[in-house]
Amino acid sequence: MVIMDARKLAIEHLGIVNPPKYLSRLMQTLEPAFDQLIRIEVLGSYHTVEAERWEIALRRHRHYVPERKILLSPEPIESRELNQAYCLKRLEKASMPERFAQRYVEAAQTKAEFYQLERAARLLESLTEQGVVTHVGLGIIRNALDTGITTDEALFALDVCEIALDMCLQKKTAGQSMKNPAGLLVKLIKDPQRMIGEEVIHSARKAFRQKEQALFAQQELAEQRALVMEYEQYRDETARRIFEELADSARANLRKEKIEIFKQQSRYEKLDIRMREHEIDELICQDLARREVPPFEKWYIRRRAQQAVLPFGPDVHAVAS
Repeated sequence: MVIMDARKLAIEHLGIVNPPKYLSRLMQTLEPAFDQLIRIEVLGSYHTVEAERWEIALRRHRHYVPERKILLSPEPIESRELNQAYCLKRLEKASMPERFAQRYVEAAQTKAEFYQLERAARLLESLTEQGVVTHVGLGIIRNALDTGITTDEALFALDVCEIALDMCLQKKTAGQSMKNPAGLLVKLIKDPQRMIGEEVIHSARKAFRQKEQALFAQQELAEQRALVMEYEQYRDETARRIFEELADSARANLRKEKIEIFKQQSRYEKLDIRMREHEIDELICQDLARREVPPFEKWYIRRRAQQAVLPFGPDVHAVAS
């Protein structure tokens, strides 16, 4: 709940430089906007608290989450839910009981945490494949995750597990005979400083972090490309919708302007009538997209907010005029 001077709201936040001399007149301007904010579940209610002091009270809608708060979350809601479902499936497939897997998955929020969960599931599968008894392998992985998915302790434990698996694989590849690979794995994991060595551990862990950073960078780039493509589609569709919703006279005027410009190009005469009309309409839509469609940054903020907001689309009648 916010209680403030209506004149301050008008001048500092709404761009009304010269508010009316009476509160009732100002409220005639503000109330339609407040009512619309209530309909889209941004504002819960508004009241005049004390007319003489121009005080009004605004209460935020219970379903509204500020865009800034949403943007501070590490992951979009949809992406987080998909990652949770994927990691839960991987952990259960690796023989982790559902109650444990569910707890770890629900605690994960960031890309790094989901990556380590998927990695933990992969390591647990590998331990089992190498003959480590299921409950022993599960204990190793759970001991790591119980300290916090991306804590230094958890990362060190998972790193040691992966180093031990790599060492056993190298021995097998080199043709070395191992009577009890599962036992060797457990020894390497339980006493890494003596069995593996600090230098080897340090070098391997540095390589793991570099690999992770490269993977996250590639993933971020792929996400950015997908977002730009999504925005381009939205931009094109919105511009075409604006064009179609214009009055016939407005479309005719815009086409006339473009024809005059297009005639100055040498290829104008080489195109048939249908191609000319198509290109002219495309040029108009491009202009509408630049002028009327919100820029990428604004579109992205609204997309991340994931809630009902005022529509982006411009007033078609204003465009027509």
